[in-house]
Amino acid sequence: MAQKATHSMYWINSAIGLLLMFGIPLLPPVAPITEIGMQIGGIFLGALYLWSTVDIFWPSLVALVALGFTDYADMSSVLQAFSADVPLLMMFGMILFGAISDCGLTQYIARWFLTRRVMQGRPAVFSFVMLVAAFFISSFVETMMVMLMLWPTLVVILKQVGYTAKDAYFKILIIATFIAATLGQCTLPFIGGQLVILGAYQEASGISLNYGLYMLFNVVMSLTIMLILTLVIKFVLRPDMRRLKELKFDATTQEPLPPMSIVQKIYILVAILFMLVATLPYIIPDCALTDVINRMGLIGFSFILIALLMFLRIDGKPVLEPSKIRNYVMMDLFVLVTVAIYFSSCLMAEETGISDWLLGLMMPVFDGKGALFFMAALIVTGAVITNFANNAIMGALLMQVIVIIAPSLGIDNTVPLAVTVTMAMFLAVLTPAASPYAAILHASRDYVSTNDIIKYGSVFIAFSILTYIIIGLPVANLIF
Repeated sequence: MAQKATHSMYWINSAIGLLLMFGIPLLPPVAPITEIGMQIGGIFLGALYLWSTVDIFWPSLVALVALGFTDYADMSSVLQAFSADVPLLMMFGMILFGAISDCGLTQYIARWFLTRRVMQGRPAVFSFVMLVAAFFISSFVETMMVMLMLWPTLVVILKQVGYTAKDAYFKILIIATFIAATLGQCTLPFIGGQLVILGAYQEASGISLNYGLYMLFNVVMSLTIMLILTLVIKFVLRPDMRRLKELKFDATTQEPLPPMSIVQKIYILVAILFMLVATLPYIIPDCALTDVINRMGLIGFSFILIALLMFLRIDGKPVLEPSKIRNYVMMDLFVLVTVAIYFSSCLMAEETGISDWLLGLMMPVFDGKGALFFMAALIVTGAVITNFANNAIMGALLMQVIVIIAPSLGIDNTVPLAVTVTMAMFLAVLTPAASPYAAILHASRDYVSTNDIIKYGSVFIAFSILTYIIIGLPVANLIF
């Protein structure tokens, strides 16, 4: 009976999603939303519903075709989304780090973590260390590497102590490390979506930001939030963490791992080189090396590494066997991320009128209210809206709201609010459209379900918002 009900809900949800996708575009536009805005907004809402209730692959394909019939773009323009940097980096990153995981290297990394005495018998310390690792990998290497490199290692660790994907702690830690990665995503102010948001603020306000102080504030607040989330896991969510508490040093060394093979050592070198190339342009002065790296990019460097791994032979076999590559690339995930990125750019395009509509909704709400309400509401708005739209575009829109309304409420120094809202705009986790990385999280059905993400992610976001309001704003006022 339950299986029959589930089967029926599949068809019902599919019908609802398709009705939204193809029905809303036929409705008359509601000013200032344009006809193009109704078309793109309807397709987005339908795809979002289908992603959340049915599947991720076929709704993504249908959405792509539907977008190609809008007045915004034709099919050839839509297909160019597949050549964007993030989807390509994700695809070739999956190949590289899928091969690293497949060669058994994550077993050695997991063993290293398990044998750190500071974490043994201390599940909360273990959780905090995992969050900090995700934060710094995301900050200074690449957010996607948290999912491609840290998650496989974390899964190995959890499975070694007896957890499975059905356990609450397993799901919670996957989602918590993702939150930590989103915090790290905006650490460097001169790249990414935060550059768009901060640039919009500086342009509108005429104020030049001190990027060094911005990075200091981000690290301080991120560490604070990760500490609070660790306490939330232990005292609020309270999953069963006894297996980690009972873990002893000797238990992990009863079955020693064999010496690393040549192939595994090669993959270690590959991982280190990849991280160096991702990081060096931001930490060393401009020179011939950084010029080569910037011209090649991480995607080009991934090409070289993959080609080199297929070229090298150990015992007559390539280090990376071409026949195995298809096992590392998850096409449903690749298509979902591509569609999510395309939606992020076109939803807030000037032709849609959606940004004007949202601004019209927000201005009456904030105008005439007290300064504290305004600041808190803006942080909440930023954290919520980023889960449904491009954070860079929406963040830039909120910067306009800050510059226009804040002075009338007696807020003379708007920098603390601007940087706090900027960071809150990266709490993007609840929907696949929140960010390309959120799309990866939602597609990781072997780890977590959409219900898990909403259930635990909402709790983490709520506590993060409270931290930004209660601690972040005062700290930002001290720093700036």
